[in-house]
Amino acid sequence: MAGLAGAAMYVLFGCLIESVNGKEDELQKLDRWAFMLVIPAAIAYLIAFFQIIREPASTHPYHPPAPVAVPQALPTTLYPNIQQDSKDSRPLLQCTAAIVQRTNEAGSTNEVEIRQSRWSHFIHSLPTRLKRYKTCLGLVALLAINLGASQFLSYVIRTAGAQARHSAEYDKGCPELYASLQLCFQAGVFTSRSSVQILRIRKVAVLNILQGINMIVWILNQQYKFIPVSILPAYMIYVGLLSGAVYVNVFYMVQTDSKYKEERELCVNITAIFITVGISLSCILQTILFNTVTIPDSKPHGLW
Repeated sequence: MAGLAGAAMYVLFGCLIESVNGKEDELQKLDRWAFMLVIPAAIAYLIAFFQIIREPASTHPYHPPAPVAVPQALPTTLYPNIQQDSKDSRPLLQCTAAIVQRTNEAGSTNEVEIRQSRWSHFIHSLPTRLKRYKTCLGLVALLAINLGASQFLSYVIRTAGAQARHSAEYDKGCPELYASLQLCFQAGVFTSRSSVQILRIRKVAVLNILQGINMIVWILNQQYKFIPVSILPAYMIYVGLLSGAVYVNVFYMVQTDSKYKEERELCVNITAIFITVGISLSCILQTILFNTVTIPDSKPHGLW
């Protein structure tokens, strides 16, 4: 929903610039103004993250509110696979027990001891953490790769929209061509991400194959401009539908399939990392293409 709303605001802002100033040249500054508009929101988010959102002092793991009994084991609902006699959990249990005992005896723990305890906890729990990460990565590898590939393909196509037609056709009219294509993409994404309760797709690799074909078509169109402008909006909606379908079905499977039950939260986080990987790789590819093969045209050319 956020993407769709943002794209709609981007289009409306461009139309507002043109209607107020009456100058299409001002649309060339649309990206600059759109970026400046989000700066206050970004600053507010950073302030909230670092200053406002705080963990309650009474629940701090190193400041228990009252003397606590030393635990003999740490089975939890989040990680039920950790058993009382697990060798992997013993270093963590010993470290936690020592912290609780020192806190009960002294009544409080100074900052130096807290840092030392945290470091000791990290070192002792590192083998267990790495084992969990490796297990989860193995479980979600196929889904995570498909999600990353989907983001890579769709972002390459979205960027290709900036050169889908001759340069003279951009930065004019309401809605502006590039902005309208991004709105169409977000409309497709919103629709497919809202469809998981109606239609569920487990073979997401098939969707990526279709999106891969789309990517090749859009890259070729960057150079030869053979797709008519009347086709571009519908085509971009189709791209968004495929991208959103992969996204929502991947996370639906990670959230509901029984094989991820024991480490579901960690598996979701590892899967989400591949979104950033896919987007980053798409930026690298399009940066190379923009500066080599698909150099912006100075005058109309192509098949249409």
